[in-house]
Amino acid sequence: MEIKITPPKWLISEINHMLKEQRRIDMVDNKNEEWPYGFDESKTMTEVNQEMVRRLVRSKKALDALTEAEERGLEALGDEIQEARSKLGITRQELARRTGLNESFIPLLEAGRIPLQDITQTKVLDILAPALSLSKNELLFDSLLKYTEGLFKFYLE
Repeated sequence: MEIKITPPKWLISEINHMLKEQRRIDMVDNKNEEWPYGFDESKTMTEVNQEMVRRLVRSKKALDALTEAEERGLEALGDEIQEARSKLGITRQELARRTGLNESFIPLLEAGRIPLQDITQTKVLDILAPALSLSKNELLFDSLLKYTEGLFKFYLE
């Protein structure tokens, strides 16, 4: 004989509330405060701005050292990210919210102005691809196709 016991609605509601609260706490606890995910809230805005300027100068030096082919590769990746975001109909702000990335990072990424080490060392693609409803491999493969397409056009000109 099988006996089914249904918990009261208030208990189910309380459990759901506790689970939601725990997920919120986990998200806050796991939030990375390092660029490109945000900034350390214990720093003053002056310190945050100084750090941003240092990062931009470092990025500029890294980008200036790229070959033309590497630049086109980063631009192709940026184009692919922008197209995937547009297909989903989400804004840059919404993408930043979904990924936890800093809002100012998204346009730089889409423009191909983020050095590859900032993308790979911080696992940006690991969190960006699912937010764009793609796998990391799809995102990279599609940008590679775009890059080689541009490469053929470049050499045929």
